[in-house]
Amino acid sequence: MLLHAGAAENPAPGSLIVPELPAWIEPPLALPPAPALAASSSLRMMIVEEQIDVERKATFRHYAMRVESESGLQSAGQIALNFSKDYEILQWHFLRVWRAGVKSERLTSDVLQVLRQEEDADRFMYHGRLSALAVLRDIRVGDIVEYAYTRTGENPVFAGRFSTRLSGAFGTPVDRMSYRVLAAPGRTVHVASLGDFKPAYQTANRVGRVEHRWAAENLAAVRPIGDAPSWEVQYPFVQLSEFSSWREVADWGRDLFAASPMPSAELLERVAAVTRGLASDEAKANALLRFVQDEVRYLALHFVESTHRPYLPDEVLRRRFGDCKDKSLLLVALLRHL
Repeated sequence: MLLHAGAAENPAPGSLIVPELPAWIEPPLALPPAPALAASSSLRMMIVEEQIDVERKATFRHYAMRVESESGLQSAGQIALNFSKDYEILQWHFLRVWRAGVKSERLTSDVLQVLRQEEDADRFMYHGRLSALAVLRDIRVGDIVEYAYTRTGENPVFAGRFSTRLSGAFGTPVDRMSYRVLAAPGRTVHVASLGDFKPAYQTANRVGRVEHRWAAENLAAVRPIGDAPSWEVQYPFVQLSEFSSWREVADWGRDLFAASPMPSAELLERVAAVTRGLASDEAKANALLRFVQDEVRYLALHFVESTHRPYLPDEVLRRRFGDCKDKSLLLVALLRHL
């Protein structure tokens, strides 16, 4: 397992359990009446709820799902919440199981584990995120699994600019869907809907802050079509962003690549060594391209800002590995110093 410098110990499972709900949220949705079991579906989402306070960088999520058939037991039997200990705080408020109208609280420190899972390690990609995993005992068909949590914090690479998307459909039926986004004071959140999602939408002013709300009920499950073109939106969603244009996005992204100090002697020596004896610029450029492709191996360390900000060319050259943006910036630096 590959750890980045300065990584602290994983938080204790019990420290993530915070039964008190945040004061800024509105009371969570109550469970709606449950229709008859539908064996055609493995799960039924009875509640999909999300509340976001942009100023606090906090997101509250609340879900309730019913196990419709034996095939749904696998998915409902364990709940995993991912977070980054470098810039996020996870507070798990409750995890309960309803059976025949009777509630059973299941969130205790002995059923909760904090794991580091690198799902993309076989692709040489490491992100360092943690997973708070709760494995439920004695889950049966007809049970309702309900849980809620708050995640606070954001990757500093975004420089405080908010953006997210809200799902408008799932692969299971949804009985009640509710989204609430409270913009930061004096800041505008731009909204765009993609796909066939037409919820009730309204805005309101809340003491200098704009509140956005979406609500929908009785949404059918999406049955995706295989081999659909990439531009086909099969799972509709609402997109939100404080960026007002793609120009602003481009300016933000350009700044991530702007830090380029004077080239080191090592970098200049590498340019000279790789291009020695070659007469044309084309031949020199191809030689540098082959060097970056073949001698700088692919390895992605996506920790904090390195998810989007490349490592400096000199560092990539010294360690002889990097991801797509690291290797691209290194190649640009080498070509510039021909």
